[in-house]
Order: sequence, then C-alpha cells, then structure tokens
Amino acid sequence: MLVQYDFEENNMFYKRLYQVKYTKDRYAISKADMSNSNTHWIYKTICSKSDVWSYEKEWRIVTANFEEMGLKNLEGKYVFDLKTNIKAFYLGAKIAENFKKEIIEFGQKNNIHVYQMVLSPNTYDLEAEKII
Repeated sequence: MLVQYDFEENNMFYKRLYQVKYTKDRYAISKADMSNSNTHWIYKTICSKSDVWSYEKEWRIVTANFEEMGLKNLEGKYVFDLKTNIKAFYLGAKIAENFKKEIIEFGQKNNIHVYQMVLSPNTYDLEAEKII
C-alpha cells in the first residue's frame, strides 16, 4: 500500500521533507563524516535507496528534534499525526480483503481518495483504479 500526502509550505513537516535519491551505489560513511559537525551525511544515508525502487518517487520526513515537531511520545515511541495530510491511498493488487475494507471505510469517513492497483490487461504495468 502507498499513502500519498499533501503538505502546504507553511506546514512544519514541509521544511523537513527530503526527496529520496535512487542509486545503484550505496553511500559509504566514514568515521570522519560521523565526527564532523556537518550532519549532511545523515540525510544522504536516510534518503538513499536502491534504484529498483525508483518508481515509488518517495519523500521522507527527517528530523532529530522530535519535541520541536510536536510529536507525541507514546510508550517510548514518537508518533507523527499526519491524518489531515493524507491525500490518497493506493492499495496493492494483492491486498487482503479485510485490510482493504478498513482503508476504504477510513477513506470514506475522512474524505480521502482510495485507489486499487490492478494489472494492465495489455502490459505488465499496474494501473490505479479509483474506488472512492
């Protein structure tokens, strides 16, 4: 399942969005990188992914200051509440029916689009069909 989010420029998460870089090569971190006060290596590590996943066009929220972000600490875990930022759900072609039903109900209650990915009849591509 893929979740599509929408952030306005004045949203606190918007400033911490980083586009994932897809590459064949792993990013190598040296001890010098880690001891340096420049934290750029953290973003390069967290936001690098194999190019086989490039179709995802993923973005990530990266922060080290959880309190500044207003995150809730639940049982020792910080939780993002991004429900109001959800634009759409894209359900996998082989999603379990009970999970699909829950997502559709959530989408209906919160006015969120839900799409089902289906195999194209003519190619190996997946196509998004709107459910709600």
